[in-house]
Amino acid sequence: MSTVTDNHFEIHFRANFGCGLGIGHLSRCCWIAGALRRYGYNSILWVDNVTEDLASMFPGSEFRAVYTDGYFIDEKTDAIKFSKLICNYPVKLIFVDDYRLTEKWEGFFRNKNISV
Repeated sequence: MSTVTDNHFEIHFRANFGCGLGIGHLSRCCWIAGALRRYGYNSILWVDNVTEDLASMFPGSEFRAVYTDGYFIDEKTDAIKFSKLICNYPVKLIFVDDYRLTEKWEGFFRNKNISV
């Protein structure tokens, strides 16, 4: 398992937000990302779809869409898609705040030596 000992990597957040739900998930993730930024960590927050009002709701946060076309089907499909999206980033840690994603999703990334 990888250890998180330096800030030469990015912390990626996977949160559930959209269609009137997940504001608590996203608020929590943005607060943690902001605290980590003060220690020199870059964070990217991944949600199903990025809405126009996200930037104004959470200034200073960087958002990316997991589903630019389509939508969440199941956690296995989500893990595969998310893995492809983050493969070019120096990821050692994923912070998950999404009830749809279980230890099965987390295990997919632990098998790639990414802490979840």
